[in-house]
Amino acid sequence: MLQQINISYVPEQDRLLLKARQEDETEYRVWFTRRFTALLLNVLREHMAPHGGQTQLAASRETVQQLKGGAFQSPYREQQPATLPFGTDGILGYRINHSVANDVTRLQLLPKEGEGLSLSLNKHMLYMLYSLLEQTLPQTGWELGEVPVPKQLLH
Repeated sequence: MLQQINISYVPEQDRLLLKARQEDETEYRVWFTRRFTALLLNVLREHMAPHGGQTQLAASRETVQQLKGGAFQSPYREQQPATLPFGTDGILGYRINHSVANDVTRLQLLPKEGEGLSLSLNKHMLYMLYSLLEQTLPQTGWELGEVPVPKQLLH
């Protein structure tokens, strides 16, 4: 089960690094380019829209409770993970598969070839991931207002 997610900007790479840690100390690392980040933002917005969009989700009682409970206050544990399924360097995100079942969004963040990271997110966790991206983007200088996304990269 997912325990922590962290997104940080790495200027030397001009990329974002997502780290997702499970309770068993397994850590998945996925690099986001500017293009991939634009894809992900569009997918997240699309899946938040039926729930009133990011503004409505941010104001919802459950989201507010998670925030009050310290959802963004606990620092990401940087200790050595027990397992790194994608290796120390992680994978480079290339495409996104997404679907919804029973009000849960399933995201697959995939490299050009091979296995990727699968996340199952309820609407509040969807907003939290979106919020993490939004908080990190100002460091990039990418200015990702409305970026056209090639449809063949979204599945």
